[in-house]
Amino acid sequence: MDNPEHPPRTVVIMGAGAIGLALAADLIKTFSECKCLLTYRNNKPEISDKRISLFKLDALNEEAFPELIEHVERSFGEVDWLINTIGLLHDADNGIQPEKRLQNFNLSQFQTVMATNVVPTVLAAKYFSRLWPKSRSAVFASISARVGSISDNRLGGWHSYRASKSSLNMMLKNIALEWSYKKPNVCVLSLHPGTTDSGLSEPFQKNVPEGKLFSPERTARYLIDVISTKSPDDSGCFYDWSNKPIPW
Repeated sequence: MDNPEHPPRTVVIMGAGAIGLALAADLIKTFSECKCLLTYRNNKPEISDKRISLFKLDALNEEAFPELIEHVERSFGEVDWLINTIGLLHDADNGIQPEKRLQNFNLSQFQTVMATNVVPTVLAAKYFSRLWPKSRSAVFASISARVGSISDNRLGGWHSYRASKSSLNMMLKNIALEWSYKKPNVCVLSLHPGTTDSGLSEPFQKNVPEGKLFSPERTARYLIDVISTKSPDDSGCFYDWSNKPIPW
């Protein structure tokens, strides 16, 4: 792995799912001085390493962010990397499944998927803006998906999920452009992690080509490798797990 110019000392990871947990574990293993704050919504994970702290957060509730910011500022001061891993593809308990055809479109489902896949990133950008370091580079990244690429869309379907990831990509591009003059030391990235063996992908894994279903640990390693090669000059770009750019 290429060593980043400024190894992260404080990383905030939003979402204690499979990828979030694996990222936190890899980061503290890779960077000896790194500390991670991992947010969770309902199920508090069991963490044994003292360099990983936890914070309960409903990332769809804007009123929850000032308390998070106060906690991060008090505990860490500045943030070197922020990675949002929160996302929704399906929710069997609430009848949410990716649509195979237009007749399956449901407005309530669309609104839920759109909010879950876009709002946490936007709120994080809004409230963490004052916590970026002033004297070194930083990273603001969010997990997107290749299916959010409009020019790469050759299959259609999955209407709500595709639209939400395209919207997420647009917001990340907007954030990158605004910060290019307000926060020029921050690199804003949209990342496609590949298909990861997690609850999100589990119902759809039978169609994944051999060798393309990644463990969370493998995905975390790929993503950290990608982030570590980037600088503010790369801000506003969309990359996959192998560090290849994805067309919008």
